[in-house]
Amino acid sequence: MAGSVNFLLSGIDSIAVSQRALACGVDALGVEVSPSSPRCVDLAARTELLHALPDHVEKVAVVRNPGFGDLEGVSGPEFDSVLVYFPNETPFFEVAMWTDVVAPEKLLLAPQVLPGGTMDAAFFPLADRLVFDGSGKPAEGDQPMESGWAEFARLQMAYRKVSWVLDGRLFVDDPQPALEKSQTQRVLISANLIETSPGVIDGEKLSALMAGAEAAETVG
Repeated sequence: MAGSVNFLLSGIDSIAVSQRALACGVDALGVEVSPSSPRCVDLAARTELLHALPDHVEKVAVVRNPGFGDLEGVSGPEFDSVLVYFPNETPFFEVAMWTDVVAPEKLLLAPQVLPGGTMDAAFFPLADRLVFDGSGKPAEGDQPMESGWAEFARLQMAYRKVSWVLDGRLFVDDPQPALEKSQTQRVLISANLIETSPGVIDGEKLSALMAGAEAAETVG
């Protein structure tokens, strides 16, 4: 945690990386379980990694475009939460069925919005937490980043029952204005934002990011 902001780092693939992340103040660690992801951790390595994590750390399964049986495989007690990436155009009934497998309080939904689109509000009641990635059409005259911060702040005010999570793409380059203008209390950092190469997290960049976030909140 940097100040009062809670951080989830997804894409953890080793005990060493997880230890570095926790030392930097990360609160939750996400493990990719979808074979389509280059950061996917196989079952044996995943079991070893999860067992090595302290009990207080939130353990998150990261699932992309789940198909039949995908969520059943991560709905057990080994994971505290399940982060699901899926197209914003996915039919509501399909997403609603996921709550039969993973309880809403364990779900983090991350709808992927096409340029020019808006996040489908029908998904909002289905999970306690939603990830906003800033996709969509910027307001007239706004820069995409500033538009994303403003929209996040609007959603957070309008839908107070949802715990909103700011995608790291709207955070890593400008922590201070991101915190100030979005008023977020939760940030999701995907591994690809702080990698030296696919699957290789840059520990120094992570350390600098967390230190910058803490400094930015102090200034704010």
